[in-house]
Amino acid sequence: PISELMLVQAEALHRYWCCQPEVVLPYIKSILHHKRSQELLSRILFFGCGYEKAKDLSVELLEDVLIDDDEMVVSAMVELSIKNIGDATYHVLSVELIKRYWNDKRIEVYSIFINHCNQLPIDEFLLFKEWLDINIDYISNENVSDILDYLKRCSSDYPVECYDCIKQIIPKIGNKARYQDKDIIEILLGIYKYIKDENDDEILLTVFKAILARIALSDELYVAYNLVTNYPHIDEKGS
Repeated sequence: PISELMLVQAEALHRYWCCQPEVVLPYIKSILHHKRSQELLSRILFFGCGYEKAKDLSVELLEDVLIDDDEMVVSAMVELSIKNIGDATYHVLSVELIKRYWNDKRIEVYSIFINHCNQLPIDEFLLFKEWLDINIDYISNENVSDILDYLKRCSSDYPVECYDCIKQIIPKIGNKARYQDKDIIEILLGIYKYIKDENDDEILLTVFKAILARIALSDELYVAYNLVTNYPHIDEKGS
């Protein structure tokens, strides 16, 4: 079948599409709605959007593929968007695709957001926060790990905003001790450190209370103790 030919010749097809799209355009149009080829074809069209000769056709044909709304195709586009959002060539397209599908609750699509959000650049934190605000009800103890890793990376640049995220997340993962407690305490301590430098006493006290509350719930108090002892400045304003 002609769609299987693409699976074998994908690299050559990609090369021609980016540099001489007119050569392979009839073939691409002929397989545009073949389910077996759509995921790979959508990737070729995504990257084609970054080449002058193929850009307009890639945008048009990618939209034609996305209209079919195949779950695997959509998840592939979200993954590519997260991984390439830091590239100026693909930034606008990546943001558009992320926002288009960030409320999609199909398991393959949603899992991509959850499992790859830590690959977002720190500069995209506000975009991440918008996604989290929309999807906070779907966050659980089982899927929060990569989210916490991303918050760790961003806490020095966006301490107050990261604290807003943590406040939303904690009720979703429960008040009983969880294996994420160490990560949460570490994030809160990092946030405390940067807010302290800004002399915002009201937020500082709120964060300090959140640290104590999480430590009190933790089964790994020795871990919490070791973390806290690395931040002796807490006693200066936290007591």
